[in-house]
Amino acid sequence: MGKTSKKESKIHEAAKRVLEVLEEVEVAFNRELRYRLESEFPHDVVGHAIEKLRKEGKIKQYGVPGRKGAEDMPNVFYALPGKDYRSLLPKAKEKLELAAVIHWISKF
Repeated sequence: MGKTSKKESKIHEAAKRVLEVLEEVEVAFNRELRYRLESEFPHDVVGHAIEKLRKEGKIKQYGVPGRKGAEDMPNVFYALPGKDYRSLLPKAKEKLELAAVIHWISKF
């Protein structure tokens, strides 16, 4: 198996795991998916898996109203297709607020 094939295989495996995580948690941010799967895959492999799934329409990318995020890392979250956006928002906002508190606490 060539180098490209090994990487593609890892991305495929990571994509399956991303789908499993989203099935379990419903809503996840990019970094959250990377951290949840970091014991299994490097962050870049998870990133490629997310992009692959998004392009294939197997996951949907959403924004959080009023929460632009940093330029390099906008506040977008992912969910499985067919989920009601309005029902996902409270969970996404809760995760953002938790992340902000953790970031604030880490400064001390």
